[in-house]
Amino acid sequence: LEIRTRNYVAIRMVTDAGSHGDAFGYPRATPLFDAVTAAVHQFLGVEPSHRAAAIGRYLGAGATVRPHLVRAASLFDIALTDIFAKSVAAPLHHLLGAARTRVPVSAIAGYHCQERSIDDIADAVRGRLDAGSPRVKTMLHGGDAAFDRRYAATIAKVAGARLGADAHWSFTSLAAAHAALSQLDDLGLAYIKDPFPAHRNALIGRLQALLAYTWAKSLDTSSDESNANFLAPSTRYSASADRGPSSFD
Repeated sequence: LEIRTRNYVAIRMVTDAGSHGDAFGYPRATPLFDAVTAAVHQFLGVEPSHRAAAIGRYLGAGATVRPHLVRAASLFDIALTDIFAKSVAAPLHHLLGAARTRVPVSAIAGYHCQERSIDDIADAVRGRLDAGSPRVKTMLHGGDAAFDRRYAATIAKVAGARLGADAHWSFTSLAAAHAALSQLDDLGLAYIKDPFPAHRNALIGRLQALLAYTWAKSLDTSSDESNANFLAPSTRYSASADRGPSSFD
């Protein structure tokens, strides 16, 4: 199975002066398009400099379904911030308080690892590195620890410390994650991502104390912390509460 396309939701907000702001979002099995379409009228005429207040009103008015609105709110936030950055002729990363001008990225190889040969995925990883990627992330099986050991060890011979692995929310208990991932602890992987689903987020800190990896976590999944306050009225969008997982460690 080869993934050739992914669906995204894109919006463009245009000012009376003709400036515009763009935003793109990956739905990840949420009704993002419907949520954005329903919310458009609430953001007409909003001053970009007052975007936080507008987003707070939007999330507060939908308090009972708040987790489902956060992705839509983020698109309007991005588009309005884009317009604001253009209005003050400043790069967006300056407005956000950039601490650096370059950041490392990871290419991805190895989806559907159980349906492909290990050598095939190793060749794909080698190709990403040869093309200039500083790091490559590959997918673990998650349900077969012996396979994951054999698979990761083979690919680590190609990529070394430039290899990251994605467990893709495979484990729901600390014991299961430790039993499986401890078998990879000597491979020198750059990081392991998403051992637990978001509702088991707090286990990452406990797992971190047992293993030597650097841990990575998705920023586009809701956590217990962001879901727990969805019934509370809100008058202001909170980046710390509404962006996703907040109990990383």
